[in-house]
Amino acid sequence: MIEWNRWVEVEKLAANSEVLLARCDEYIADHNRPILTRVKEKLTHWLRRKH
Repeated sequence: MIEWNRWVEVEKLAANSEVLLARCDEYIADHNRPILTRVKEKLTHWLRRKH
């Protein structure tokens, strides 16, 4: 079921270039940040969920 949901999301993005471009911009902005900053944020989030 998860794969089907992913496929539906891909189809929605393919039909809406404005949303697709916005998602691409978000992805690029996130991945242009230093790797250690991203890792720290992910670990902090993970630790908070565990407690």
